[in-house]
Amino acid sequence: MVLPLYAFDNKANLARQDAGNAGLWFERFFDRYDDQGRVEDTTKQGWLKTNEGKAGDADGLTRATDQQSRMVSLLNGKKAVFKIDWHFITGTGNPHPVENGLTWHPIYGTPYLTGASVKGIVRSWVEQWQYKTEEQEEKRARLLEWFGSNTKDTGDAEFKQAAGSVVFFDAIPLEPVTLGVDVMTPHMGKWYEQGGDISNVETQPERVPADWHDPTPIPFLVVKKASFLFSVAPRCGNFREDLDMDLVMDCLANSLHWLGAGAKTATGYGQMSLDQSSTDNFNKAIKPDNQTPEQAKMYELREMFDKDRINNIKDNGGLTAHTLKTLLKGAGTWDEGDKLHLEDLAREIYGFIGWGSKKKKKENQELVAALRS
Repeated sequence: MVLPLYAFDNKANLARQDAGNAGLWFERFFDRYDDQGRVEDTTKQGWLKTNEGKAGDADGLTRATDQQSRMVSLLNGKKAVFKIDWHFITGTGNPHPVENGLTWHPIYGTPYLTGASVKGIVRSWVEQWQYKTEEQEEKRARLLEWFGSNTKDTGDAEFKQAAGSVVFFDAIPLEPVTLGVDVMTPHMGKWYEQGGDISNVETQPERVPADWHDPTPIPFLVVKKASFLFSVAPRCGNFREDLDMDLVMDCLANSLHWLGAGAKTATGYGQMSLDQSSTDNFNKAIKPDNQTPEQAKMYELREMFDKDRINNIKDNGGLTAHTLKTLLKGAGTWDEGDKLHLEDLAREIYGFIGWGSKKKKKENQELVAALRS
């Protein structure tokens, strides 16, 4: 038998650390195999319970949602916070020893919705519910404009394809989520798996849908409490006035409320409601005159930093030397507390100095090095 790397010393009594990456623990540290490398049904729920509780990097999520919020604002986009009404799960089809997986953010160690998933649920709402039967042409035009194709049927004679005008961002929790264990008890598993292959009812009664079958408990991990930041924006460089971002958000809100997001939406999972208070906090304008002089300085620098980043993304230019030189000039008159905040900003800059030509990268590296010294 081949054991996982962490079990090389035959110590299988591992425990998830609260400060660790919960997603890494869930996906890589399952330790309930028997001597033949099998997983007994009785051990699955016990192991899943080791995953209950809070999951996610609190500081990382705060930074991520703040950065996404500022980026979307600069792109003339829209954002809103939605809170799950009951339970939420996504990625159940991902392979895992307990049969049902979960989609984890690789950095922040928390369940989340990818931008592609957000785009999918909004498209589903537009396709199925937004338009009346007699409004098919308007619907196809909307699908082409927002999502890049007027139909999913590539064989359609009127099929059209282009770059969609709306960017859908990952939906990230505002803070660590609360995880718990749910159990589903299908009674007719063989019917669902092999019902179409019944050749003789008398010799294959286990494949027949009937009430004499015993239920099969299947535990799985779910999110029981969470609030997610959803964001959309016009495609970079496409700030058209006729692109109704409010309508996009309205479709998003309806799809989350009526359809739900993730898996098992037919049984009430994944439905979400607008959290108006949290949304207002993210949409509130941050005015330097309402802050301390130190906060005002940081606001101006961060705004300049983000605008510069956006203006240079499309031509792969990275951060301009002008922005970095301005930072250096301002740092000369700051006290020690200001410089500590500027140090955090420099770390953000470090993530982008690898873009552009060799000459630009070298110039940026020298400027940032001077800023850090």
